[in-house]
Amino acid sequence: MTHQTGFKPSQELADLFRTGGDSLRAIKVTIGDEELAAAASATAVGSWEQDYQSIQDWFDERNPCYVIFRLDSRLPTGDYGFLLILYVPDVAKVREKMLYAATRVTLTKELGDSKFVDVFHASSKDEVKLDGYRKHITHKDADGPLTEREMEHQRVRLTETGADIGTTTRKMFAASTIGLPVSEAAENALAALKENRANTVVVFVDPAKEQIDLHQPESTAAADELGQLIPSGEPFFVLYNFEYAPGESLVVFFYICPSASKVKTRMMFSSSKAAFIQYLEGTIGLAIAKKIELDSAGEISESYLKDYLQIGGGAAAAGGSPAAATAARFSKPMKAGRGAQRLTK
Repeated sequence: MTHQTGFKPSQELADLFRTGGDSLRAIKVTIGDEELAAAASATAVGSWEQDYQSIQDWFDERNPCYVIFRLDSRLPTGDYGFLLILYVPDVAKVREKMLYAATRVTLTKELGDSKFVDVFHASSKDEVKLDGYRKHITHKDADGPLTEREMEHQRVRLTETGADIGTTTRKMFAASTIGLPVSEAAENALAALKENRANTVVVFVDPAKEQIDLHQPESTAAADELGQLIPSGEPFFVLYNFEYAPGESLVVFFYICPSASKVKTRMMFSSSKAAFIQYLEGTIGLAIAKKIELDSAGEISESYLKDYLQIGGGAAAAGGSPAAATAARFSKPMKAGRGAQRLTK
C-alpha cells in the first residue's frame, strides 16, 4: 500500500516547473506549511554536469530536500527529462525522513511522472556530488550484493511505495530496524498481552521522542468498552486479544486513524505501521489474526468483531480446532456496506 502525505506543490512551484523552459536548470523543493514549496532555483549556464556542480551548496548536513534537476537529454515527446534528487541526511530527524520519503510520489505525480527519468537517493553531502550520481547511474541496474547504505535506500523505497522488490530485499527489511524504537513500557505491555495477563494494549507514535510508546497501562477490557477506553481525535495502534468463546481468542490489530487528526501525525503512523507489525509478529511473537483500520474506536463492539471476523456458526461452533476455525472464518470476503472500516490484510 502506498503511503502519501497529501502535501502538494504550491502554485508557485508548479508554475516555475511548467514555464521554466530552456532557461531553468534546477529547483530546490522543501516541505513547509503542509505544502511543497520552491526554496531556490537555478538557471542553465553550461552543460548539465557543469550546472550540477553549482547547486552543491543547496545541500546541508542536517536538512532534507528535493532537487528537481533538468538534464540536457530530451524525451520522445520533445520535452526535457528531469532527475529528482531525494536528499535525506543520515542525521535528519526520523519524522523528517518519513515525511520526505512519503511525499516523493505525490511530488512527481503532481508535476508529471512521465517527465522524470530517474530518482537519485543520497544521504550525505559527499554522496550527492556529481561522482556519486555517476556511480548511481552505473549501478542502478545492478543486481549484486547491497551495501548497508544501499539497504537503507531500499527501506526508504519500501516506505514510500509499499513495493514488493524481491525476496532478498523483503528479508533484509524484516531483519532490519523497525523504523521507530519501541519504549520499554510498550514492550512490557505487549509481553503481558502475549502471556494473557492483559487483553488490551494501546500505543502511539511519539513525535518528540521519535518512538512508539505506551499510551496507558495494559488492561483487560470487554470489546464494548474499547470505544470509551481509547481517546478520540488522535491516531493509535491498538492490540486487542478478543475472547470470542471461553478459552478461545484471536489477536486483532487496530489502526485507529481519525480523518481530523494532523496530517504529519497520520503520516508518521502510516509510515511506521508495516514495520511495527513485523516487530509484533517477529520479535514479540504475536499471532495477529486480523489488521483493521478504523476512523474511530467508537465503531468497535463485540457484535462488530463477531460479525467482522465471521464468528458464530463455522468450525468453532462445530467443535473444530481454533486454527481450523480461523481459516474458515477468514475464507469469505467482507460484505459490502459495512461502514468505514478498511481491511489492511
